[in-house]
Amino acid sequence: MTGYHYRHHARPAQGRLTGGPTVGLLLVLISPRRPEDAQALRDWGDFVHIRHIAEVAVPGYSMITPYEHADAGEPRYLHLYEIDDDDPEAAFRAMTPRVSDMLGPPGTPLYDHWATHPALRIDYVNTFRLTGEAWPS
Repeated sequence: MTGYHYRHHARPAQGRLTGGPTVGLLLVLISPRRPEDAQALRDWGDFVHIRHIAEVAVPGYSMITPYEHADAGEPRYLHLYEIDDDDPEAAFRAMTPRVSDMLGPPGTPLYDHWATHPALRIDYVNTFRLTGEAWPS
């Protein structure tokens, strides 16, 4: 089993506090295609990709927090999306259409700039849902 050590990135999390409990997660691991593109990818992730997701206020998404591999290894970046909806996969699938409604459809410059970056390599994407009982508040 491989373990990874991530640290919270110096940039703040983005989102909206709903007051609801986190009952789902979206875990995204990405890396730059080349080590020298790491900062450009980090900037795109924070200032373009995550910013637009937070801006459209995807129902169910409450907070997106960036992390970076502690030793600059791979996967380089971890984005943890906190979800307060019982169906995190449905919340995840609703994200792209909402951003598309704001930026335009795939194939348009604004959407394509949001959706991908030349340095982007997606290593892993998965949603997780709380099973059993939530901790009492």
